[in-house]
Amino acid sequence: RWRLADTSGGGDQLAAYAAVGDRYVQLARNGIGYGLYFYGGANITIDGVTIYASPDIATLWGGNSGTVTINDLRIRPSPDPVSGTSSVYRAISSNGDGVHFSQNWATPTIKNSYFQGLADDGINVFSVGSVVTPIGSSTTMFSLPGYYAGLVNVGDRLQFVIPATGGLRGQALVSDLVSDPSGVTVTLSSPVPGLTATDVVFDLSADGVNAVIKNNIFAESRERGIVCKSPGARISGNSFT
Repeated sequence: RWRLADTSGGGDQLAAYAAVGDRYVQLARNGIGYGLYFYGGANITIDGVTIYASPDIATLWGGNSGTVTINDLRIRPSPDPVSGTSSVYRAISSNGDGVHFSQNWATPTIKNSYFQGLADDGINVFSVGSVVTPIGSSTTMFSLPGYYAGLVNVGDRLQFVIPATGGLRGQALVSDLVSDPSGVTVTLSSPVPGLTATDVVFDLSADGVNAVIKNNIFAESRERGIVCKSPGARISGNSFT
């Protein structure tokens, strides 16, 4: 027996929506346990894969190039080995997103797949944003956290955003990169006037441009079916049940 308390503030919010007899699932992501992890590859296809459980994200994609094709990926709670149904055997499948497609130069096609019982989004396609650290008063050089090593390339087009207003500071191409244990130093091909330490940068070359998401089924899950920040994306024929 466990005693639970809602510590989010504003009183006992758990009591407002929970009732005796409800099933309870404790979300416990570990940040490292992925069902499938694809990093730094090119021209990848997965077809006919079923994932019943994952400690975190079901399929994680980062730093890949070329094309990525995901066909007939089925993420769902595992069926009861006796009855063959999953309605009462497991409450969830993955503790994270089904397809987490972040910071990839590859164009993804995600089709004919099924997403159910996820603790987060079904599909999420985007470029990872980061606060910039200008070097001195330069408007052409700044640093990024060390985890960006291998996730930004010379020639990438970067976009700088003013977080307070959502306005655009400007865009520029990457002309040089230097990585060391402390971070990644980026040199731009042209100045970004007014660049400051509060600006956020996004890599427009690594946001899954022209993504295709079609003919998928999104059943009951905790979060959103599709989150897509990919320019030129085509989303069609999907069902949300």
